[in-house]
Formats: sequence, structure tokens, C-alpha cells
Amino acid sequence: MTKTGHCIVGVDSDFDAGKIKDVIKGGEKLKIVISAKGIKDEITCLVNPEFDDSHEIVIRKSDFSSGRTLGIRCDKASSDLCAGLKAAFRDPEQKIKVTISTL
Repeated sequence: MTKTGHCIVGVDSDFDAGKIKDVIKGGEKLKIVISAKGIKDEITCLVNPEFDDSHEIVIRKSDFSSGRTLGIRCDKASSDLCAGLKAAFRDPEQKIKVTISTL
């Protein structure tokens, strides 16, 4: 993205906020699997039940939450993702798949 946008994993996402709300309803912890070019990494976090954004998904290591925050207290930041996955993100044509489930 940019040298200052180091926490951004992807842009121009296509997701159904209603389906995400259904997945997180009643859950306390999330497992988020991010994959690209056959490489996967996993993040776990606590659910923010106030998530209500149809354009952005933010996950944070901190406790801060807003309507666009899906998860807090994550066990990884974008800089902690595996090197192969971060390398795949550098390809501007690469599609990234994100799978969200409750634990």
C-alpha cells in the first residue's frame, strides 16, 4: 500500500456484512484464516459484537473497538503474518481469501 499503511492487508474487499454478523452472533472468539497463492496464516481474537460495517473489516491487537472493528485482542498483527503470505500481498493482482469462524 504505502510505507505508512503497514497495517493494511487488502483493499477493495467483497464481503457480506450480514453473513459476518450471523457468524459472530453469540460467539466470543474468532478464528480468521487469511490465504493467498496457496499460503495460509491464522489469527485468533475476541469478537466485537458491535461490528456493523459493510465496507471495512478491522481487527486489532488492542481493546479499541468501533463499528468497523470485527475483532480485538488479536494474537497477531499484519507484521506477524508469515513471510510467504506477506510476499503474496505484494502482487497487486493477487486475490486474498479471508475465512471467519467462531471458536
